Amino acid sequence: MKKIIIAAAVLLLVCASAFAVYEQQRVVDYGGINVGVSYVYDTYKLGDQTEKIVDKAGQLGIGFSDFTFFGETNLGLYIEANILFTLRDNNENNDQDKSPVYADIGLGMAFKRDITKNSLLLGGVGLDFMYFSRKNYYYYMGGHYEIERTYITMGVCADLEIAYKLGRDVYFSLGAKGNLNFAKWITVDSTDYSHWGPHTSTETQDTEGYFGYKITPKVSFYLVF
Repeated sequence: MKKIIIAAAVLLLVCASAFAVYEQQRVVDYGGINVGVSYVYDTYKLGDQTEKIVDKAGQLGIGFSDFTFFGETNLGLYIEANILFTLRDNNENNDQDKSPVYADIGLGMAFKRDITKNSLLLGGVGLDFMYFSRKNYYYYMGGHYEIERTYITMGVCADLEIAYKLGRDVYFSLGAKGNLNFAKWITVDSTDYSHWGPHTSTETQDTEGYFGYKITPKVSFYLVF
C-alpha cells in the first residue's frame, strides 16, 4: 500500500508540473506508432517460499506514443501504450508456463530539445504499469484443473528518442525505453473441471523481494498536430 501511495503522489507531481507550464497558446502534439523488441527480467519470492522465482522474456511490441507540449515550452505530457507479444519466455521454475500477450502503459512528463533544424530529442519520464496473464492445465483421472495467474507490475520508466524530420509534420525516430519495476501483484483463479461440474476459487499471492526491469529499443513514426 505504501508503494501505491508513493507512486500515486509521484504521478500527481509529474502531471501537475507539466500543467504548471501551460500557457494559453497552441498545443504541439507529436503522436504516432512505435515498434520495438523488449527484454524483460523479473525476480521475486511467493509467500513463505525460500526459492526465488526468475522470469525472463523476449517480446515484440507495437504501440502508440504521444508527446504533448504547451505553447513555446519544452515541457509537457508523455503517454505510451503498447501490446507486446512473447517471442521467448524462459520461466526458470516452470518452462511450460507461457505468456503470449502483455499490455503496458506509461504516463508522465515529456520534454524536447532541438538538435538541428531537422532533428530533435524527445523524452519522457513517469510511471509505468504492465498487465499479463498465464494459464496452465493439469489433468487427472476424471477431470482437469485450469489455473490462470494474473500479474500487474508497477514501476518507473524513461523514454529517449532522436527524431528526424522526413517532411512537413512527419518524423522518424530511433530510441529506447527503460523500465525499473518495484511492485508486483498476482491473482490466481483456479477452476476444477470434474464430473460434478466446475468449481472456481480465487486467491491473491504476496510477492517479496520483487525486482524487475525491461529494456526496449524501438523505432517510431510521428505526426505533428
